[in-house]
Amino acid sequence: MRWKPLLEELRHAERPRLIVVPEPDTEPASVALLAGSFDPLTVAHEAMAESASHGVDLVVLVYSVRTLPKEGEGSPPLLGQEERLAALERFTHERGALAVGLCSHGLIAEQVDAATSRFPNAALAVVLGSDKLLQLLDHRWYEDRDAVLDPMFSRARVLYALRAGDEDALEGALREHDRLL
Repeated sequence: MRWKPLLEELRHAERPRLIVVPEPDTEPASVALLAGSFDPLTVAHEAMAESASHGVDLVVLVYSVRTLPKEGEGSPPLLGQEERLAALERFTHERGALAVGLCSHGLIAEQVDAATSRFPNAALAVVLGSDKLLQLLDHRWYEDRDAVLDPMFSRARVLYALRAGDEDALEGALREHDRLL
């Protein structure tokens, strides 16, 4: 597959947009979004995708063309964009409930917005590791966190996998934000 034209098209999108490869034959009733840099695709990504596929019609592994910086000093990427997308394509190939998603925007709330436009009648879910859920709830990423997250949580439920060591921090964050989840 030629990814470059799609990547370039999405880099210039003003509003959040999601392209799904392969396009589903029929519109799914439920869709889960699993976003990541996929540098590389890990066994944790695979396990979360497989687990989520048991509860929804389609799991979209979302790669954003506008990635957000990771906290702390980042190391150089291991894989280029096309290598990552090729790995995602190999992983999703012939797994009917999985697809690759390319999104124009990097915030999960923006990806939910894009998925709402792409799948207007589907029940949406966001699949996250607990580290990403903690980042999602962190007010430092937003000018007005509630203005961004409230619409997202009204559109999508959150499914998360607990990472060892995140228990206390996640419990505190969820307690603080229980009205959101």
